[in-house]
Amino acid sequence: MQRLETLPQIYQERIDAALRNLGSSLSDTRRLASAVQKLSDHYIKNPDAQTPWHTEWAALAYTCYYFPLNYLRVSAVLRAGKASGFWQGLTQFTDFGSGLGTVPLAIADSLPGQFKNGIAVERSAKTSRIYRDLLRPDAAPLPLTWREQLDAPSGDLASTWLTSFSFALTELPTLPKAALAGEALAIIEPATQQDGRRLLKIRSDLLSAGWHVWAPCTHAAPCPLLTESARDWCHDRITWEAPDWYQDIEQHLPMRNRTLTHSYLLMRRTPPPESSNLARLTGDLQRQKGASKQMVCRGPKREFLSWQHKHGEPPSWPRGALVQLKDGVEMKSNELRPSADECALIG
Repeated sequence: MQRLETLPQIYQERIDAALRNLGSSLSDTRRLASAVQKLSDHYIKNPDAQTPWHTEWAALAYTCYYFPLNYLRVSAVLRAGKASGFWQGLTQFTDFGSGLGTVPLAIADSLPGQFKNGIAVERSAKTSRIYRDLLRPDAAPLPLTWREQLDAPSGDLASTWLTSFSFALTELPTLPKAALAGEALAIIEPATQQDGRRLLKIRSDLLSAGWHVWAPCTHAAPCPLLTESARDWCHDRITWEAPDWYQDIEQHLPMRNRTLTHSYLLMRRTPPPESSNLARLTGDLQRQKGASKQMVCRGPKREFLSWQHKHGEPPSWPRGALVQLKDGVEMKSNELRPSADECALIG
């Protein structure tokens, strides 16, 4: 069953405070919706361009509309990394293209006490002011320094350093060299075909350079979505319960966001713990005559879990979830046909 995500209630108050300092409020739904539509049109027409933080409409739209969505996406990735032990030993981080500080805010909420210091790399001074408005008064703030450029960690700190990119890599031609000087990388990108396949290529390049993938992959073999398909890409989907004030803004918009997609990659210079028979669901359940299929990834081949209807109703497992397979599962062509006790959802 798909987990239902919720935005912490405290952020309604904090978002409203940030909007008031921008000359608006959550009750100004028509104005906010107009700003959201304008920023959405900007992203569609200029997919590789930076967010125009200097404009009033971009600041309003990102604060009330895109910040909640990206906070939930980042939180989901942080949770996935926690499940795999990815964050262990990491105590410093740099967040490139930090925007409103979504990654530091999510880290403070999801991984309290994990990081001693953080650096937010962002050229716009306006974003750091909004970030301070979004800070929760009920939680210890994460020590954060704002800078305009990405610097490489040095000395002993490099072995504890994480560099993150949250919806920022799409603006860059390549990974900055400074990002490769640390121990770990966390990249979260839009779940578009272009960005998703580019992330698969980055994964391949980093593996060739000696890095190790911790998530979302359960293996270090070539990605079958990249090598055996010219169109597929890897992404996760989460569902969320939009608060009333968010739905009030959406009443004036042509789009609705009840499921959120994202592509991500967590890699380190040190290898992850060994695991056996783990696989990841890389597709949604497709109901067909006689059987239901769901794409699953555990190695270099495109494979599918196939649930025969004669054996009962197929499980409703979400895209992106991990499953544990037992040895000896029946295999026909590219289909794995497990019985009910041969495949189990993890977590």
